[in-house]
Amino acid sequence: MKWRMLALVLAFCTCASTVNAEFTLSSGIGLRLEYNDNINLERDKEDDVIATATPNLSIGWEIPNLSISLNGALMMKKHLDNTEEDTIRPSLDQPTQLDLLYNLYRDLAFLRISDTFSQVVIDEGGRGGEGNTTVNLTSSNSFQLNPYLQLPMATGTQLKIGYT
Repeated sequence: MKWRMLALVLAFCTCASTVNAEFTLSSGIGLRLEYNDNINLERDKEDDVIATATPNLSIGWEIPNLSISLNGALMMKKHLDNTEEDTIRPSLDQPTQLDLLYNLYRDLAFLRISDTFSQVVIDEGGRGGEGNTTVNLTSSNSFQLNPYLQLPMATGTQLKIGYT
């Protein structure tokens, strides 16, 4: 039994290697309170007090050949009188974004993957206005796959060849 334990400890000690990893996590929240005398931008004006909270989160993880980051935020609106107008949706100011960079071969061959989801205003004119995003919104998702080679040419100079 002692020999098995000693062999197991020796195997772990000889197979162990140093691994560097960095993990980051940050969060925040934006708060806003407003009074709006025409919340629907209609002729029949309807006023309300609106509280907006925008929590956000950023996560990052890096190991020697891989880097991953994820950022996202939500916008939560609460109306004092018109509770049917309350919403929770992705933030217009901060899109949800995933980025991945993988070092495939010795700092020469790389693969970058990026995916961005956001809510965007279709028509800036008309009934839309700054702070009023209840009209003409759509969802947008952009996915990019980018393999590339990064070749050293001279000191401080590199040639990058890739496809997105």
